[in-house]
Amino acid sequence: MITYKDFEIVQVGKQLTCTEKILINKYDNQTIRFHFTYDGTLDGNFYIALKNPTLNKYFIEPIVDDYYEITSSLTVYPGRWTMILIVTDLAYEITEDTFDQSQAIYVSDEFSKIIIKDNFLNQEDQDAISPVQSAAINALLNRVESTRQNFVTLATNAAEAAETASLSETNCRNYNTNISLMYDQIVRMYNELKG
Repeated sequence: MITYKDFEIVQVGKQLTCTEKILINKYDNQTIRFHFTYDGTLDGNFYIALKNPTLNKYFIEPIVDDYYEITSSLTVYPGRWTMILIVTDLAYEITEDTFDQSQAIYVSDEFSKIIIKDNFLNQEDQDAISPVQSAAINALLNRVESTRQNFVTLATNAAEAAETASLSETNCRNYNTNISLMYDQIVRMYNELKG
């Protein structure tokens, strides 16, 4: 059975809004969809253009029945994605990631509040450290778990800081990589202690 997580995207004029932060973890076991609601002024073929932060290129896909489903072809590229809504005349269909812009009857402002994480740290059920018989080891494991929780918070804050502090994507990726490496070291220590 497919589990869906829908984000409501509302179009009014040139603006796209969403009432909640769009954080997508590529390791989640759910299908992410954008559900679009329009202000009633648009008619034609609706498309979503998503700018890949790694390749710095737009992927343009049709919106079907007001929904767009995020696929694994997108989630393999973590980072802050930018979205644009495009509407063309009914007689014109976009078939590639480039198109004749003169055919667009509507192009929204950029919506850049989509974050795709390459972050296994959010998998609480798989990463939580279970207690053992030794009190000393449990104390150490509690500190390791506390540190892991701090890394989860740090990774989330790093993603949010990219927007508010204008950090470069490269710095954010390096930051996330360093956090992941540190976490891997902690897991190895834990496994050595447990083993």
